[in-house]
Amino acid sequence: KLHELTPYRSLILETCVPLLGRMLSDSSPEVRATASESMTMLPPHIAPNDLGPNILTQILTLSHSDENEELRMTGCGLLGKMAKGVGQDLCKQFVVPEVVSLAEDPVFRVRKQAALNIASICKVAGEEDTKGRLLPAYIRLTRDDMYRVRKACAESIVSVSNVLPHKTRTSLVAHFQALLDDSSKFVRHAALCELGKFISSLTGGEDPI
Repeated sequence: KLHELTPYRSLILETCVPLLGRMLSDSSPEVRATASESMTMLPPHIAPNDLGPNILTQILTLSHSDENEELRMTGCGLLGKMAKGVGQDLCKQFVVPEVVSLAEDPVFRVRKQAALNIASICKVAGEEDTKGRLLPAYIRLTRDDMYRVRKACAESIVSVSNVLPHKTRTSLVAHFQALLDDSSKFVRHAALCELGKFISSLTGGEDPI
């Protein structure tokens, strides 16, 4: 683990992390994607007390970018990928409210990213925040005005179901049925592709949270 090395602060926190932060804001999608992959590998090497101020702050800065929807999308994706890495406390305090906010973003592509990443955050946040905040946000997205957002919900509903307690999973049935009957053929097709896996998710596995 890098935080056990002597030059940890100067090499990692003062050099590598700020460099990755700048790359995450790059105008090139390829550079942002590569920087995102690198950022997701950092948490195991960062001291727990440094995760919030040095790693999570970088991601929240992206998701707060009022003028650049691409950066908000990048930030939203990283919130999902790094929720486990930053741990439950930081996830509950910062990641959950941020993704709930992004689920109401005026730009549909950001809302779509929120739909695709909510399941990963539910795994870490715990049952209370999942049932009280994340699941309601996801259900609102299943009724979004933009069909691409609803399609993302259809594509991710199995992942959402799999992270819910068994007693809560059946609450998704009516929303899945609505996606199957959606006015958009693309949403209907995406939901139909998930039908078997969704039915299986209603009874399979142990409660994950």
